[in-house]
Amino acid sequence: MFYDVTKPQSLHSLKDYYASIINLSMSKEWPHIPRFIIVANKVDKAPTSWMPEEDAHWIGKNLSPFLAILPVSCKTKEGISMTAQIIVLTSCGLMDTI
Repeated sequence: MFYDVTKPQSLHSLKDYYASIINLSMSKEWPHIPRFIIVANKVDKAPTSWMPEEDAHWIGKNLSPFLAILPVSCKTKEGISMTAQIIVLTSCGLMDTI
């Protein structure tokens, strides 16, 4: 199941954006899953949706050339700092920069 997200205009970098998605997800539905699939837009590589990794195992297995695994520092809803691992899936290959 995919969940749509909207890019916050106040954030200046994709890394901040990814961190905000991780923080949002940890504060709500998935407080203990620190790894997510983010599906990126082909043109500007901005994420359009995301899902917990275990719900998308077949994507990583079958489309591995199109995955980039990126660490993002974040805090859980309890305020505990941790590094979450996000997996960026693009339709045009690995992301250029983060």
